[in-house]
Amino acid sequence: MSLWEKFAPKENNKALLICSSTHHLLLAERLLSDHGIQSKVVPVPQGIVTHCTSGIEFASAKEAEVKELLEEHEIAHEGIYRL
Repeated sequence: MSLWEKFAPKENNKALLICSSTHHLLLAERLLSDHGIQSKVVPVPQGIVTHCTSGIEFASAKEAEVKELLEEHEIAHEGIYRL
């Protein structure tokens, strides 16, 4: 468990996808949009250690669907964090 997951507030129903590169971030953004999943690119909050400075915020209820799409389309990502 990361420090972010341990100490982040749990009230929000948002999740943050961190991709392995900007290229994968843009692919993931298009993929989610094409599948009707509302999302937006946001800066990565302090507390999440990553080399990427942007992530994709989406409804945490869609997490399983997002994971499935990423795997199906072989989009590399570092993780999904609850906000």
